[in-house]
Amino acid sequence: MEPTHFPYHHPSSNTLDFGTMKNFSTGNTTSMNDLSSDHNPVAFHININSNLSSGSKNINVTNWKTFCELIHNSIPGNPKMDTEAEIDEAIQKFTCCITSAINLSTRTKVISGPFRQPPKEILSKIKIKNRLRKLYQITFFPPYKRKACKLQKRNPKGH
Repeated sequence: MEPTHFPYHHPSSNTLDFGTMKNFSTGNTTSMNDLSSDHNPVAFHININSNLSSGSKNINVTNWKTFCELIHNSIPGNPKMDTEAEIDEAIQKFTCCITSAINLSTRTKVISGPFRQPPKEILSKIKIKNRLRKLYQITFFPPYKRKACKLQKRNPKGH
């Protein structure tokens, strides 16, 4: 697993994000330096043909805004937990709220055709920017950071 957090003024990195896969036999994750922050997003690469029948390519798509709203409205802020039974009950309610929220905010989407990739020139610019950010994170040499930030702000056509 690759690190996902690179503190600006600290030499070490940490793995803060992880994921699990269900019903797929192949897949991996990549920590991507696509944001101008010290926290990298994680990309999940899966082979959707590995365990799905050839007739249907279904994936679940979660509306995370809806999920957050449901969680916000359903989980109490500070439940009373003085006994072991109350702790167990709070855990059960919490688990139920999470499960309900994910079920209510997730829909199944049928995939037809191949996934689209960004154009090669955009992927190349992202790769250069990532290298500059990584160099800055290792060396703290300001020109690397300035160049990476400049590439981050530039639109895909380079204008």
